[in-house]
Amino acid sequence: METHLRLTLTELLDPAGTAAPAGPLTRSTRTVWCRVPACWVVDGRLPPGHRARLVDGLRAPRRPGDRLQLLVSDVRARVLSEPEASRRPWLGDAAGCYVWLPDGRLRAVLPAEL
Repeated sequence: METHLRLTLTELLDPAGTAAPAGPLTRSTRTVWCRVPACWVVDGRLPPGHRARLVDGLRAPRRPGDRLQLLVSDVRARVLSEPEASRRPWLGDAAGCYVWLPDGRLRAVLPAEL
């Protein structure tokens, strides 16, 4: 059994890796949609440990040599109810879509695959 989430991440660009205070040009917010094991949700919420695993998976380098540093300053997770998920709101969104794999990795997928 699986469930769907909408994650909203506020990220800070830190190209030098210094964690210097962020200005308005270095801050961005993005939304991603995820399908995760239903057992990850406890009392309708995503516990901090699972949220951290998703963030780590999203921050993993996509190709060798990636040096861009993004610091995640805020994460909001919303668990979709079954009726909400059945409407597939990610199909009308330009956000990224991801599936948590049994081997512990997060894989980007097309919206129709979510």
